[in-house]
Amino acid sequence: MSSKTFASMNLVLANSDVKNSVNTFQLSKKYVKRLVKISILNIIYQRIAISEKEFEVKKYEKIPYRVFKPKSQNTFIRVYHAVTNGIIEAIDKDYLKEIVIHIVGKDNYDPLETYNIKIKYNKQDSKSNQKSSAVKAATMEYFKALTEIPGNKWQEDNVKVFFELSYNEGVPFEYEPPNFEPTKELLCSNTNSLMSLGNISTGFHKVSSWGCGANFAEVRELTPSANCSVPVSNAKNNLLEDDDNLLEDNMMEYIPEVKLKHNNGTCGENASKKRKLQVISPSCDLSTNGEIDWGNISILSSDDDTYCPCKWPLPDKYETIKCTKCFAKVHLACHGYISIEAVDKTKFSCYSCSCPRADKNKLDKLNMLMKTRAIIYGIQLEKSIPCEMQLATKDEAAYILDQLDSLGVIDCSSSSFSKINEKSLSSAILATFNFEDSQYLA
Repeated sequence: MSSKTFASMNLVLANSDVKNSVNTFQLSKKYVKRLVKISILNIIYQRIAISEKEFEVKKYEKIPYRVFKPKSQNTFIRVYHAVTNGIIEAIDKDYLKEIVIHIVGKDNYDPLETYNIKIKYNKQDSKSNQKSSAVKAATMEYFKALTEIPGNKWQEDNVKVFFELSYNEGVPFEYEPPNFEPTKELLCSNTNSLMSLGNISTGFHKVSSWGCGANFAEVRELTPSANCSVPVSNAKNNLLEDDDNLLEDNMMEYIPEVKLKHNNGTCGENASKKRKLQVISPSCDLSTNGEIDWGNISILSSDDDTYCPCKWPLPDKYETIKCTKCFAKVHLACHGYISIEAVDKTKFSCYSCSCPRADKNKLDKLNMLMKTRAIIYGIQLEKSIPCEMQLATKDEAAYILDQLDSLGVIDCSSSSFSKINEKSLSSAILATFNFEDSQYLA
C-alpha cells in the first residue's frame, strides 16, 4: 500500500474508532485526529468548487463524507496534506487548542467565511463517564451538519484559504509544528450569523466546531439533539470547566474576541502570554516528501509582512512600525505619524488593537482617516497628488478629494484642481497629524 493510499485510509472513520474512543485517552486521541482531518477536508469540499473527481465518497452510518483520492494534484488538497501534517503532530503532543480556517477573497482578502475547531483535553481521569452511544450520536449529528453547510461554493480561482493554530498554556514558546511558522497577525473574521456545527465529548477529549459568515445568514442555528454528546461537568470529568458554554450562551460576544486582528487572539498587554498562533507559510520546504511544490501554490499567506488596517499596499516610501500588541507592521502615516522619531516604539499599538470593539461607523471613519493621511503624506513627499490615489475606490477618492479641498490643499472648483497649495498643506498636516500620540486623534 502506498503512503498516499494509507493517508487516504486514515480518513475513514470506523465504528470501532467511535466505540473505543471512550476506553482510553490514547484511543480517544486516535478518534479525534481522524475527526479533525475529516472535518477540515469536508469543509474545504463543501465550500470550494473542487472537481468531484478529486474525492471519494465514504459513509459513516449512511451519512456521506469525502476523502481525497491518491495522487491528487489539486492545490487546495495538496495544501491540506501539509496543514494536517502539522495539526496532527500538535494533537499528538496535546498542544493544539484551536484551528481557524479562513476563506477570503483572493484579491481583496475580505473575510468571507471562518470555521473553528476547538479541542479540549482531559488527562486527569483514567475512565470516561461518556457512553460510546452518545459519541456515535454526536458524530452522526456533526457529519450531517458538515454536509449541510449552506451557500454556493466559491470558485477555486476566486478565494484563498488561511489556517491559524492556537495552543494550550504551557506549550514551549518556540514550538512550531511541521510546515507552520509564527503568525504575524490574526485575520479578521466575518462574525455575522454564527452557527454551531457540533460538540462531541469522549470524556477524554471534547471537539467543538462552528462556522460564521454571510452564508449562514438565513440558516437557523443548529442545536444539539437529545442524543448528542454533552459537556461533562461533574467532579469526575474536567473537560468543560471553563468558558465553552459561551459558545451556546453568547456566541456573538465570544467569537470576536478570539478572531479580532491580534497576533495572540485577545486584547491587552498580557495577551501574548495566553495565546500563540502560527500559520501555514509559503516558505516551508516540503520538497523532501515530494508532496508540494510551493512555487505553484498561491492560496497561502504572502511574503509581505505589512498588515495595516488601511488594507492599501503602499510602497516602501511609506514607513512602517511594529505594533507592540499584535506585532503586525503598519503604516506610520496611517496612524498619524510623519516621523518615526515621534513614536514611542515601546508602547505603540495599531488601530486594530487600540480600537478592538469599535462599531462599524467608527471603523469606517478610521479607515477613511488613515487613507486621507496616506494621501496627504504622499502629497508632502511628491508635492502632487500621489499615484497611490489609484488605490482608492470611487467613493473613497471623492471623500479624500473633498477633505483635501476643505483643508485648502487643492481647489476642486478649479480646472487645475490638482495644483497643491503648499502653505495649506503645512496646515493640513498639523490638523490631520500630530507629533505626540497622534494615532488617537480619530
